[in-house]
Amino acid sequence: MKYLKLGWEAIMKNSVAIIIGALFIVYFLANNAKIQIRNEKTADDFQCQTLCFPQQHEYLYAGELGSCWCYEDRSTLKKLEK
Repeated sequence: MKYLKLGWEAIMKNSVAIIIGALFIVYFLANNAKIQIRNEKTADDFQCQTLCFPQQHEYLYAGELGSCWCYEDRSTLKKLEK
């Protein structure tokens, strides 16, 4: 019981530092996830652009899923199947 009391006192004494450290870790992980998602979308868009090269393209997202579409003319899109 003595060691639990010492441990609890150490936690309470350093609670501000622990909370700041936890917030920093959460911020770092969230920022890393945001960068990773942006890089994946950029790679998907580049692949779509190269598949539709002479034509214009759109990479449309529905939530997390995306699909590549190429313009056949001014108002017609054709979905590319990979």
